[in-house]
Amino acid sequence: MSAYEMAKAAYAHAKYTLVIGANNQADNMKKTGGWAGVAVDRSRHTGHRWVKHPGGWQQDGVRWVKKPGVWKLEYPDGMKERPTGATTPHEFYLELAERARVCRAGNCGENAAVVYGYLHEHAQGKGYGSVHYVSCRPPHDHAFVLFGNGWDGGSIVIDPWWGVMCTGDDIKHRTGRCFFAEDNDALEMQDYVAQHGVTIESSFAT
Repeated sequence: MSAYEMAKAAYAHAKYTLVIGANNQADNMKKTGGWAGVAVDRSRHTGHRWVKHPGGWQQDGVRWVKKPGVWKLEYPDGMKERPTGATTPHEFYLELAERARVCRAGNCGENAAVVYGYLHEHAQGKGYGSVHYVSCRPPHDHAFVLFGNGWDGGSIVIDPWWGVMCTGDDIKHRTGRCFFAEDNDALEMQDYVAQHGVTIESSFAT
């Protein structure tokens, strides 16, 4: 399997795994009726419980109809960050990937973690080079995976949240080129990353 085929498989795995999607994309929140927000919150926080709010009677023209009860996810004592047993960034991103897998939702960080976890499981020992979990520098929050040894034409940027796969060289030089871009302009993503700079949070060799 080529590096591109492995990268494409990791991308597809993230899109399938996080099928509920992100809570910071307005279109997806509308499409899921807000469920993406519930799922992302559950993956990140503890202290939640399902509470049934009773229905009641309401007038519908000349008739009275019974309104059914509604179940809501609530945090009676406030949201609490989910505790982690990780002692290194590498362990944390693998743990983040598993939490996202269970809840089937996530934003850019969870998408990148799922890609990172997939490559950790499937690319080890294959000699593709390094896998890097990359984040944009604060306060600009974005994350993706760089698959390869540097920001050149031989490395692959895998960004399921933005819907883009391109080379490291495309980021470095803001070429606008890409292997594909689902719904967004690849140049928009490349500009964002290049303008704000990046930090490599965790890496492993394949």
